Amino acid sequence: MKERGMEVSETREPKVKAMARALELLKHKLDDDYVERAEAELGPLSDWEWETDENGVLIDRDTPEQKKHNRAVFKLAIDTENKEWKELWEILKGSKYSKSYNDKFDGTDMRGWWD
Repeated sequence: MKERGMEVSETREPKVKAMARALELLKHKLDDDYVERAEAELGPLSDWEWETDENGVLIDRDTPEQKKHNRAVFKLAIDTENKEWKELWEILKGSKYSKSYNDKFDGTDMRGWWD
């Protein structure tokens, strides 16, 4: 659509931008890369060595600082996933006009992406 579309650029370009963003969000969802992205921002999770006691119960050897850091990484990952999921559906659902585009067509609403 970007190169072979028969639509004028004023309405085509916002659609292409919205499509690209939707594809990026879908790729993140399919790759399930939220923890890796959170680790890139906050630092890696502590290495877990799986140890069990004689009853088969896992032994937790993380320090309080490691636990706090790991919780922060997982919280950021979950928050990012939720935020991007909502954004994806807003793009697909669409809006007629957006204040961020000065009341111009913003390219969202999947029903209008075909030319």
